[in-house]
Amino acid sequence: VPAAAPAPEPRRIRIGDVLNHIFEVRRFIARGGMGEVFEGINVNTEERVAIKVILPHLAAEPSVQAMFRKEARTLTRLSHPGLVQYRVLAQEPQLGALYIVTEYIDGANLSGQLATLKPTTEDLVSLLRRLAEGLAAAHALGAIHRDISPDNVMLEEGRLDRAKVIDFGIAK
Repeated sequence: VPAAAPAPEPRRIRIGDVLNHIFEVRRFIARGGMGEVFEGINVNTEERVAIKVILPHLAAEPSVQAMFRKEARTLTRLSHPGLVQYRVLAQEPQLGALYIVTEYIDGANLSGQLATLKPTTEDLVSLLRRLAEGLAAAHALGAIHRDISPDNVMLEEGRLDRAKVIDFGIAK
């Protein structure tokens, strides 16, 4: 019996890659300390998604994989309008890439909008209430974000009343 082929060396995801025959990578969005985020599409449903991929040099680290898997296990259980909705954690067998898929939020992060926003007191109270209620839903499942900042709040369509907390990557 021939030996099984070794797992491929992880490589960086590129525009046009199709992960697990489901998620096509369409556009680079951002790079962080642990990974890269891309806009993608589910080729079966045409749903726009965000794809967060662990950087290849970290993908081989068991502790990084464990943190990524923990993030996905917790977040796929969360459902609140003030939180990004997680879809799936998967590993692409041909590319060796470990990734998380979330809903795609069409908008900008709060930090990029702070200089131009002219919110009323009512708008700010509504924003804080929405984010606090989302975080309370996460806390009820035992997830603590640990990195709340304007960079990790997305404003869908640039609207404060459609704000969502993203990136539970260092959640506890």
